[in-house]
Amino acid sequence: MAGLEEWARGAGEIEELCPSVEALDVAGFESAVLGETDEEGIAIVHFFVRDLPISKYAASALEGVAQNGWQVFGIDCEAEASTAVAERFAIGSMPTVVLFRGGRLAAHYAGFLGRTEIGQWAVRHSQA
Repeated sequence: MAGLEEWARGAGEIEELCPSVEALDVAGFESAVLGETDEEGIAIVHFFVRDLPISKYAASALEGVAQNGWQVFGIDCEAEASTAVAERFAIGSMPTVVLFRGGRLAAHYAGFLGRTEIGQWAVRHSQA
């Protein structure tokens, strides 16, 4: 874990690690993710706490997923309003990644997966 913490200190801010991942506030989440009525509409949401090294590491892996054409969003759960969104979906661990299909929660995992594993996870759970 010491290597991860050292990496995170020098890695920069989450926004720098994943420029293809759109940051959302609560209103943005409601419209971009839950407002999706197309059953095929897939959104991957990264719930994170900015200061956790593992959140930065997960964000860098999600950048690769976003670059491969997936719609990926990030929600910083340190913001008080964002905490309510996390609670709404019973998210207790950070980071947690959730796949929404047609505006409904389809799958989630807590912790870290690498770029390849996230891509495989997304493909597996995006198919109805």
